[in-house]
Amino acid sequence: MSWKSKQSWYIVADKDSAVQPELQRFVAKRMGATVLETDGSRVPKLAQPDLVLDVIRKAANVVQRLRRRKVHRTCFSEPKGNPGDAKGEAPLQTSADFVRT
Repeated sequence: MSWKSKQSWYIVADKDSAVQPELQRFVAKRMGATVLETDGSRVPKLAQPDLVLDVIRKAANVVQRLRRRKVHRTCFSEPKGNPGDAKGEAPLQTSADFVRT
């Protein structure tokens, strides 16, 4: 279940007559979501599109920062195993091998 392991965001609409705001807050808390409350109707994307766009932009920025950190860690971490070993091919040379030859 992605909502348990991935960061999420939730907009609680205080004037929602279909889904009670208390239930929305409960669901958001259970998800561990970053919550933003609005006094708008039950369809914030129609009633307050700028607010929704702002939340999407903030979420996208957070995800980008996390990906950059992950890529940075991956680029500078030691490789596990040698890709050539699995196929019976010659092992890849490391920079130390090139210096010695």
